[in-house]
Amino acid sequence: MELNFPENVEISGLAFADAVEEFEWYFQRSEKAAYAFLRELVKAVRQAAEKPTQWPRYFRKARYVRIRRYPIIVIYEIKRDRIRIVAIAHGKVRGKHWRDRIS
Repeated sequence: MELNFPENVEISGLAFADAVEEFEWYFQRSEKAAYAFLRELVKAVRQAAEKPTQWPRYFRKARYVRIRRYPIIVIYEIKRDRIRIVAIAHGKVRGKHWRDRIS
């Protein structure tokens, strides 16, 4: 699975695994929905990369952006000249396990 994120975006291995898991979940139900999810994920990450401080805070210094048409959020940290994606998660589930990924 290839994700064409901007150069100023870093994705953690765990966040990439999150994306794969969500993709597979949608793919089992609808191939069309799965690929649409990927397109919307890339759009959301681009929005975060373009204006990282625009999006709401999540926990500590992390922020999140919602993926349009899906109940999924992208949780990221702002690092000097880039953003680092730490989790891709269901927006209704505020799991504490994501907090361990935030520095």
